Amino acid sequence: MDMQVVIIDCGSGLCKAGVASNDYPTLTNDTVVGYENKSHITGVSDKRYYGQEALEQKMIQLSFPINHGIIEDFNKMEEYLTYIFSRLPVKPEESVILLTETLSNRKVNREKITEIIFEKFGFYLAKDAILTLLGTERTTGIVLHSRHGVKYSVTVNEGNVAPNTLRQMDIAGGRDAPVPVLTGELGPSRTGYPIRLGTESFDL
Repeated sequence: MDMQVVIIDCGSGLCKAGVASNDYPTLTNDTVVGYENKSHITGVSDKRYYGQEALEQKMIQLSFPINHGIIEDFNKMEEYLTYIFSRLPVKPEESVILLTETLSNRKVNREKITEIIFEKFGFYLAKDAILTLLGTERTTGIVLHSRHGVKYSVTVNEGNVAPNTLRQMDIAGGRDAPVPVLTGELGPSRTGYPIRLGTESFDL
């Protein structure tokens, strides 16, 4: 039986998952778990919602397992990954799983997610900056990530993160965005800054 490689890239805002042989993710959804308030009689609520469906519900509690790129609620993260696999066209036992992690991930967090998830799914943990470069068929370069909950830049040399080059800000365009930005009170954004990647360029 041929094992398929499944890549799961979960951030503070969005989670993208799919088979490595495909050009695009099979699933892109918000990294959030929603659950109904506990019953006053039984004290239990088993109803769960995930991703965009959770955000569309009313009168439920929302839990964001990842904050600033770091997993803070491992139980909810395990629930969310189980949901992700229920939406993928492959089974965990028939897959090699590649789970990304932020460069600032702490050792204790890495050990915890390994302990919880490995026995259930089995996976390989990789730095997202290195995978970003590999996706452009490069192993050396400077990576700038601007995600939902964190921004950072880092130098990667021959597939390894260069020590002491990481610069990070735990603020981005997601839940940390100032109210004037979210409401558009600052007026129209200024564009036209050229960005060049290889032989291609575009305006930001």
